Amino acid sequence: MAAQRDVSSDRAPAVTATREALLAVEHVSKRFETSEGVISAVDDVSFSIAPGEFVSIIGPSGCGKSTLFNIIGGLVGDYEGRVTDFPLAHGPR
Repeated sequence: MAAQRDVSSDRAPAVTATREALLAVEHVSKRFETSEGVISAVDDVSFSIAPGEFVSIIGPSGCGKSTLFNIIGGLVGDYEGRVTDFPLAHGPR
């Protein structure tokens, strides 16, 4: 069963969440309210990962990598966009 969160948007999807993808991240954005104003931690990130692909998320400290992984892992909510994961039907090989 695929887990996903839909958010209405005018934008066309940058990636297609198909059964071939193990993970699809579509137009994900996360903002935090602070005493100094709103901070955009992740802004309109989209990608998909297919079986056999090796993916690396790199960037400087404070650019939103941990926030993105926390969104994917379900630890952070209240974000815009959609994260869809498709568990392997037959387990690891």
